[in-house]
Order: sequence, then C-alpha cells, then structure tokens
Amino acid sequence: MTDLRGSGENEGAAASKRGRPSVARADRESIVVAALKIVDADGPQALNMRRLARELNLDSQGSIYNYFKSKGEVELAVAQHIVADIRSPKITAGLDWQAWVIDAAAAYHRTLLQHPNAISFILELQPRTFGARVFAFAEKLMLDQGIAEQKVEDLFLAIQSLAAGSAWNAKVAANGTAAGAERGAEPDQAALDRWFRRTCTILLTEQGAE
Repeated sequence: MTDLRGSGENEGAAASKRGRPSVARADRESIVVAALKIVDADGPQALNMRRLARELNLDSQGSIYNYFKSKGEVELAVAQHIVADIRSPKITAGLDWQAWVIDAAAAYHRTLLQHPNAISFILELQPRTFGARVFAFAEKLMLDQGIAEQKVEDLFLAIQSLAAGSAWNAKVAANGTAAGAERGAEPDQAALDRWFRRTCTILLTEQGAE
C-alpha cells in the first residue's frame, strides 16, 4: 500500500514554489535599462543599488556588482545608453555644414527632452566622449569654414547648454514649479524643436560671419 501522507505535503510545497515570482537574472543591459527607468520616473536621487535590485527582482545586490563597481559606474552607463540612441545626420557629398550641425544638435536636444531627469548625468559625465565621432565631424565642418578652434569649443558649450536648459525648463513647466503646484501641459516638442533650431542657426551664423 502506498503511503500518500507525505506526497500531499510535497506537492503543496512544490506548488508553493511554483507560485513564487521567479528571481530574475540580471545582465549589464537589463541593469542599465532598469536604472534609466528609475531615473526617468523619480529622478537621479532615487537611484541606488537597493532600489535597482528591487526593480530587477533580484534577491541581492551582488548581481549588480558583477557588472558595476559603484553607483557612479551605473550613472555613467545610463548616460552612455541615452546618448548612444542619438542618430547622427547622414553624411552626404555637398552637404550644408550649418544644416548638418543643427540636425545633430537637434537630435541631442530631442534626447534630453525625452530624459530630462538624466540631464545631470549627461552633462557631468562629458558627453563628448560618448558621441566622439559626431562631435569630431561637426568640429571639422566648422573648422573648414574658418571658425577658430576656440570659437568651435564655445559653440559646443553654448549648444549643449541651450539643449539642457530647454529640456529642463520643459520638465519644470510640465511638472509645476513648486511643491503642490498644478502640472502644466506636456511640452510641445515640435515647437521646442523649431525654437531650438532657430537659436542654433543664429549662433552658427554669428560665429561663421566673424
């Protein structure tokens, strides 16, 4: 005669295990995506290893440290991930140098509008090192127009500051300027893009004419 007393308990234990949410296995990409999700939702101050492990359904922070030695390395990876999504304009024969530089700057601006909470990461972690090829080509285009090297550097800084300021102001306007303030309308990205392009045109025209 078969003893069924233990089998019911074992089946119950097995069912209990099957009912638990499985613990995820993290890889570098999933960690970065989860970190960006936290930053986009709650700001950079909300990002820490404990919150990140919880977001990934990890039972410990050890899996994160297999890929990143510190929160700073995670922040760097988030900034790299964001900027890597920027698509540079096509390089064609006889291209209009101003139009190309403005298109590249506008792509950067649109990315900041999509991730305004990550602006501090991007600015502090020297984005020129991430998009080196784009910046190098834009620099060559401007130098070929006879714009002095120092003015080219000044233009990069001005365009970067313009893009960051525009994205941050759009975020503030959408979220309200103070605690308890009513949320405003979502930013009109098309209008912001037109304004940004006009302003960049003025900057480039003034520098190119000197």
